[in-house]
Amino acid sequence: MLSKVQSEIRIRLDFMRREPSEHPVKTSGTIRRHIDRVQGMKKAIMATYYHMVSTDENPRHPEGEDSWCKWQKRTALGMEHEPHPTSLHPHIQKEILPIYSDLSRDDLLERFLGGHTKNSNESFNSTIWRLAPKHLHFGLKIVEFASSLAMGLFTEEILPF
Repeated sequence: MLSKVQSEIRIRLDFMRREPSEHPVKTSGTIRRHIDRVQGMKKAIMATYYHMVSTDENPRHPEGEDSWCKWQKRTALGMEHEPHPTSLHPHIQKEILPIYSDLSRDDLLERFLGGHTKNSNESFNSTIWRLAPKHLHFGLKIVEFASSLAMGLFTEEILPF
């Protein structure tokens, strides 16, 4: 018999193996879709939590034909639907809700207004690859030179990031 932890791991692996179109809203996409509204970002991020804890007995998705949830959409249209996949264990739900709440605070999400990720490594790496694009297969010396040049540009703030 599987332990609760093993069972939970299997549920999560099954969830991760789904087609990308079946996954709940992803955070980066959420930021891009709501670049001008903190409340829109927060609502979409929290929707991923409610998607994971939703059950047939306690659906946590918006109702109606326009819902992003296939289960709710099919219910509204009077069509047959498969049962919800097994949701997270209630103890895990209780543990991750404060994490979701903390990571979707207004002061954190305001940093993403305008679609900026504020990830300095991402900006630095993109600077290197703009100087020596990956698809051109430069050698080690050229990539080292591009890295040095990017470091100089990045630290001197010559390029706007």
